[in-house]
Amino acid sequence: MKIKTTKKDKHLVSIVIPFYNNERTAEKVIKTVLNQNYKNKEIILVNDYSSDDTLKKIEKYKSKKNIRIINNKKNLGLVKSLNNGIKNSKGEFVVTLLGDCYPESNNWLTLLLEPFKDKNVIATTPLVKYPKELWEKFDNFAKELTKENVGIKLSGLNQKGVAYRKEVLVKVGLFNEKIFKNFGEDFDMIVKLKPYGKVYYGTNGIIIHYHPLDRKELIKKTISYGKSFGLLFRVHGFKLRGWKLKGGLFRVLFPFWAIAKYFKSHRQSRSLEIFIFLLKKNFIYTINFIKGFITRK
Repeated sequence: MKIKTTKKDKHLVSIVIPFYNNERTAEKVIKTVLNQNYKNKEIILVNDYSSDDTLKKIEKYKSKKNIRIINNKKNLGLVKSLNNGIKNSKGEFVVTLLGDCYPESNNWLTLLLEPFKDKNVIATTPLVKYPKELWEKFDNFAKELTKENVGIKLSGLNQKGVAYRKEVLVKVGLFNEKIFKNFGEDFDMIVKLKPYGKVYYGTNGIIIHYHPLDRKELIKKTISYGKSFGLLFRVHGFKLRGWKLKGGLFRVLFPFWAIAKYFKSHRQSRSLEIFIFLLKKNFIYTINFIKGFITRK
């Protein structure tokens, strides 16, 4: 049966969703995307060789006419999975969404596409909300470390429900999978897109990021961020401006960044454990930044 469209949703939109061990959130993500009031869409689900029941969860939807499933035969990482989905897409616009992120309302996609009425806009981002009810389940240590994440924040080009003109993605060679695997592709894309038009930040549609955090996960992310920013600065140097430069390069000034972070955000906790953990994180970041910077790919 042909999907009925209106003038408002005449453009085909391809929504690419890579999944890796997202069995807890996969069905919620798919259902909320299917329920969007923008009808002219295809949904491409990419299972990146998950070791849990993610594939079983997403295969429940394989009979849907506007859903396609790509099942990677080995773990390729986020960036290659995104590119695989984009290469198999047919839409004029491509939306990238992560396996632990889902729309809060049914008009998220409509709102995300609205700025493309301006022909100079080549990408748009939503707002991202870290749910308080998830944060409240953390232990006191994790709560203190992640308290700044709670609530609604302005999103960057971080694939948490971001839309692109596909023709521009193709012009810049899609995401850089030769250098980046799971992190860093977003800042790299910001630099590559700059000559081609404007990015509209913060449409009113909200994406819920349902991602539990503990000490182990925070360290894991720190290692990935460190390597990615090291690679970014080797590739782009000081083309990475503003807060991207501050957050990526200045953080290498160990231990001064950790000390500043403590006094800015965690001083009231009066916790030596928090202070030591921040120092540890900063040291790990610095080591991995150097590793990323000297890596030749």
